[in-house]
Parts: sequence; C-alpha cells; structure tokens
Amino acid sequence: MCTLIIGRDVIGPRTVVLGANRDENPGRASDPPRVLVEDPWIVGGRDRVAGGTWLAVREGEAAIALLNRYDPDAPAPPRTGVRSRGLLTLDVASVSVTEGGEDPLSRSALRRAQEALEADRYAPFTLVFASARSCWALAHDDRGPARVTEVASGWSVLTHRDLNDPSEPRTVHLLERLRDVRPRSLSEAEDGSPRCSARTAWMEPHRSACTRDAW
Repeated sequence: MCTLIIGRDVIGPRTVVLGANRDENPGRASDPPRVLVEDPWIVGGRDRVAGGTWLAVREGEAAIALLNRYDPDAPAPPRTGVRSRGLLTLDVASVSVTEGGEDPLSRSALRRAQEALEADRYAPFTLVFASARSCWALAHDDRGPARVTEVASGWSVLTHRDLNDPSEPRTVHLLERLRDVRPRSLSEAEDGSPRCSARTAWMEPHRSACTRDAW
C-alpha cells in the first residue's frame, strides 16, 4: 500500500476514518479482504506471495496499515535476508494485550513492532496503528532507530515518505483537497474524500490518488 488518508476525530471525538490505496504494485498477487485470524478476529487482504497483509482490522478495535518507505540509499529490491513487512502487519494486529495503562492495545502493539525490529531485518516501512483512542505511525529505515509519531486530530496523509511530508507532492495535493472537508458521518467522509480512476492515478501519481479500500 502506498497512500493512506487518516481522519482522526474528524467525524467526532474518538473516531477514526481511513482511506487506503494499494498503488505500490497492483500486479502483485493478492486476495480480497477476508478473515485472516480468528482469535482475535482479524480481517484484511492477503498477499499471496508472502502471506501477510498491508491493512488489517482487529475486531472493530483498531486498524493496522503498512506502507513501503522510499529510501534512495537502500539496496534495490529484492533485498536478501529480510522478513516480509506484511507479516509484521499481521503480527502487530494479532498481538496479545500485555501492557497496562490507558490504552493497553496500542501500547502492546507498539511494543510488538519494536520487538520485531530487534528480532528480524525489514525493508523500510511506515506502520500505522489507528483506533478511536490512539493513533501513531512508526517509521523504520536505514537511518537509525525507528521513529514514532503521534497522528494529530484532523486529516493526515501518508505515502512512501514521512507523515504529512511537505516535500511530497502527492501528500501536499491530498491535504489541500481535504482541508475543508468536515464530514458529519462516515458516508459524508466517503463522499468527500478524494477519488479518481486507477488509470489517472498511474498517469499522474503526484496529482491524484484513488480510494479503493475504506476501513
């Protein structure tokens, strides 16, 4: 997945809306959303190549999304000796809640992601955890320790660079289109989000984005 729109508290307090577009490599074999894990109940698309997922929804509690990061200094794919990033998404979505505090699922998910980075090697990515109570993005690349950023209330956009990156044309374009969108319901959020045809997105990737999957 390469474009993610996050609407935190845009419908009302403690609400989250996600719009996702899998435009990284649409030719890669995948299955449509289905039950991936039964306990806890997790639904998402499935990557047929490695078995992971790029977007998982956990029992109506949270959504976990993963986007590839662009790193000009990284080795050209395919990398050797790295674990599938889609499997990490599934690991974090199915984590057992072991942490305490105000939002134990969010804390447990973050710890699971950090432990995974210590145990295995991964190509660069940004992992997003989004729930009604918590929303954060963890960025991992070859430039040092992973960085965690809280996603603020309002609209945010994430592509293959940083969250709301002002140097990324597609991000700037989408944030501008979302600036005056004030939905009062999920249906209004879907109607007001940027949409286009897949063909247009591939022809002009910096000026348009498709909303194919909404969770």
